[in-house]
Amino acid sequence: MSKGKPFVCNVSEMNPANNPDGLSWILINNDYMIAGRHKIAPGHAHPPNSHENEEECFYVLAGTGVAIVGETEIPVTPGTFIYVPRNTRHSMKNTGQDYLEYLFFGAYVEPSK
Repeated sequence: MSKGKPFVCNVSEMNPANNPDGLSWILINNDYMIAGRHKIAPGHAHPPNSHENEEECFYVLAGTGVAIVGETEIPVTPGTFIYVPRNTRHSMKNTGQDYLEYLFFGAYVEPSK
C-alpha cells in the first residue's frame, strides 16, 4: 500500500501538456502507478511503445479509433476498455472526425513477478 497522501483533482481545472499527437494530463505518476487522460487529434496517433515493468489499461471516453495491441487492431468507441500486459507493443490511433479521448492507468511491476 502506498504511504503517500491521497490526491484528488479536477482534470478540467488542469493545464494539459501539448504533445505532437494531442493533449495529455498526467494525474499521478509515482513509484507504483501512472494515471492520466489523453486526447488524440483527428488523423493522429499515439506512437507505438511498450513497457518492461508496467502493465497498462485504457478506457475510451469519446471519439473513435483503433488500438493496436501486439499484432491485433481493435476498433475503439466510448466505453471500450483495453488491458495491455507488460512488454506488449501498443498504440492508439484516431480514425474519427473528433478528438479520441481516453483515460490510461499503468501499474509498475517488479521484473521478477
